[in-house]
Amino acid sequence: TTVREICSAARVAPGSFYLFFPSKDEIYAEVLVEAVAGQRERNAAIAARELPASAEARDPERAIRGFLARMVADIEGDPILAQFHRKDSREEAKRALAAAKGGAAFAEISSGLDAVISGWIESGLVAGETARIRKIVQALIYLALNRSEIAGGSGPELVESYVGFVAAGLARSARPAGKELST
Repeated sequence: TTVREICSAARVAPGSFYLFFPSKDEIYAEVLVEAVAGQRERNAAIAARELPASAEARDPERAIRGFLARMVADIEGDPILAQFHRKDSREEAKRALAAAKGGAAFAEISSGLDAVISGWIESGLVAGETARIRKIVQALIYLALNRSEIAGGSGPELVESYVGFVAAGLARSARPAGKELST
């Protein structure tokens, strides 16, 4: 997509475009950052509703699974976020983010899950480093949004399997060895 095409669709003169954005990458990065900010707010609301306050809760694995499933569905339902996470457009998005705002845009997006994950760690739901857990969750999102290319399937049961596997692993990371949850 060219700047001229963007301006035509938005009914804005190209000269006006350049008053606000020095390049196409800048507007793309701005749209992504705004979409991620909205997702960050929705993640916080989902976490507040879904996640127990502590690991002593009855079933932290189920709570984490519910959060992850809703987060993946939210991303799949947002065309901007879905495009960002799809294999065929990921590199273009990363390039735009690296170029925009002196690279700060990429940092804004990369840290989107940290507040939720830090809450999980503080409450004892999971154990580990925030950055490592963020990478696991990001891998889950990537697998879910690219499942037809990666696994040859596209049904919701495949996403449910991915989510369940990750939730089980994260919840188990905080359990003492040999201790299973009582139900």
